[in-house]
Amino acid sequence: INEPFAVLLALLLERHGAFMLATDWILRQNLPQPLPPWLHQGLVEYLGEDGIHLADFMAEFRVKGPVAMGPAQVDSILTAGLDPDPARDREYFRKACYNAFLMVWQLVEYEGGMVALRDFLGQAAAGIPLDQAARTVYGQDLAGLAASLDPLVMGEPAGGFVFNAAPHRQP
Repeated sequence: INEPFAVLLALLLERHGAFMLATDWILRQNLPQPLPPWLHQGLVEYLGEDGIHLADFMAEFRVKGPVAMGPAQVDSILTAGLDPDPARDREYFRKACYNAFLMVWQLVEYEGGMVALRDFLGQAAAGIPLDQAARTVYGQDLAGLAASLDPLVMGEPAGGFVFNAAPHRQP
């Protein structure tokens, strides 16, 4: 959530924010091991249906150049403290959230859907090491999975690959 509550209300985004907070809390409470930052934040954004808003937020940053980032940069930004420059902090955080969303969107839309994601999270909740759970469900460890979902490689959805309006349907 990257806006004050009054702004969320004015933009009718408070429901997204509430759902994102609940998702964040559920993940932290139910998983005995932390997810990689890209996956945790990507799930928060994806399940909170924030992707279209994040895509809209990128418009102001596209004039400076590409907005895509690799998983390592996303993780670095999401785990860093506040940047002393508020404008830069806002830009980097929004870009990191957008790219984390893109990675999870790709994961759900093209790598087994919600069934695979539930299986992975269920194994993680049962205490199975994350790399092992990722190998079982996705056929590769988390580093390999992140690399396969890298927005610098995969690009942004366009044309017929734009965000699915029915994410509950299996691909």
